[in-house]
Amino acid sequence: MNDFKILKKVKEYILFLESVLANFPKKDILSKNYIYEVGLDILYLVLKANYSRDYSERKEYQKEILVLINMLDFYVERGYNHKYLSEKGLKKNSNKLIELTKMMYGWIKSERIH
Repeated sequence: MNDFKILKKVKEYILFLESVLANFPKKDILSKNYIYEVGLDILYLVLKANYSRDYSERKEYQKEILVLINMLDFYVERGYNHKYLSEKGLKKNSNKLIELTKMMYGWIKSERIH
């Protein structure tokens, strides 16, 4: 399972998120905590989907992961709008989320083939 590329990417993203969230002010602790929790939720759902033997159940987990990735994108963009991170930081985050999204769609597509 350690070779599962999406799992590795999600773990890397969570570690990246920690550095991004270090720039969020203490007064916005709710957003900071929410963003981190969503990252952990994605990790949890990737693991659940990977272990699931039921195709329809796995597909639901995969859809939920995509929704949470979009939520992360929104909240990080909100952080940029509030000047918590730079344009460079926003682009780096967006590129990582785009990569995760593409990998998720690849995973979903490969499920349909089998």
